[in-house]
Amino acid sequence: MKRSIAAPIPWTVILLSVVGCTSGDSRLPTAPPQFAQLQSPAPVQEPLFGYWHRIAAGGDAAHSEHSVWNFVVQRNTWAGRYDKRPQPGLGFPTPPLGDFGNFAGVEATNFVCQPTFPFYPCQDVVAVVEGRVHYQFRDQWDFEVLEQEIVVRDASGHEMLWEYWVQPGNFVCPWYRSFDEALAANPSFHQDCIFPVAGG
Repeated sequence: MKRSIAAPIPWTVILLSVVGCTSGDSRLPTAPPQFAQLQSPAPVQEPLFGYWHRIAAGGDAAHSEHSVWNFVVQRNTWAGRYDKRPQPGLGFPTPPLGDFGNFAGVEATNFVCQPTFPFYPCQDVVAVVEGRVHYQFRDQWDFEVLEQEIVVRDASGHEMLWEYWVQPGNFVCPWYRSFDEALAANPSFHQDCIFPVAGG
């Protein structure tokens, strides 16, 4: 069942605890083991569940990457694992081993449909989850997104995910159910995130 969102009325849900996660990718031995225990068939009416793909575009294939989120839910707490996958056939650079991100959150309590969202006024939004993301880059540094909203919309059976970096960031980027769909949406590898989202 779809949930209608009228901007800017917030949602009210129960807040629960946070869990860790990992994608189960054999290239990432440092991932916490709990994620494997959370893998299960998609829960009923949980449109965020599963894999999402996008091209982290750099203007051409040599500077672009295949990014992946995998989201699971345990009770009412969401966990997500960010990873990068090689695409040598497209000329993408080989992603470094050990680069990953972990998301932990719950259903959103303060979501506001921003007029600058490409899907405004959000009548097709079916799920919003809010939380934090911790990115770890093996050869560089760690980075934390203190507030992030994951927005899923379903327009006539076509699902898309929008990753809204609230702070730091103030931008939103599209994700797709398959890499083929992500590639078809951005064959020229151009920047497809929207900056800024909220004024102020």
